[in-house]
Amino acid sequence: MEQSKESMIIMKTLLITMAALMAIECVFSCIIWGNMLKFILGGTYGLLIGCGFILHMYRSIDISLDMMEESRAKKYYIKQYVLRMFAVAAFLAIGMRLHNYLSVIAMFMGVMNIKLSVYLYPLTNRYINKGR
Repeated sequence: MEQSKESMIIMKTLLITMAALMAIECVFSCIIWGNMLKFILGGTYGLLIGCGFILHMYRSIDISLDMMEESRAKKYYIKQYVLRMFAVAAFLAIGMRLHNYLSVIAMFMGVMNIKLSVYLYPLTNRYINKGR
């Protein structure tokens, strides 16, 4: 129970950090490039893909940790990883088909915010979870 509560806090911190990073990126890119709506829509689409990625990863890790056999857990997690990568690639491909409405750069930045939020986790955890 305690491990699940801690991992839920980590997941919420990552999601908040991803949203904050996308907001900062949208402000700066709208100042630089000027096409606000296209960039904001692309960034939001990429952010939703990234949030889905984080939520699916959290669920996959939680289920695989509950499995008794290590080999079964490893197979399950690898299968979920491959599924997650195909889903992200499919959603990005759909987004690229909508390039008239969505900024492809912003979509990519939204998905890459996963990596950046993980690297910034030690810093953001101090501020987001200060009262706990």
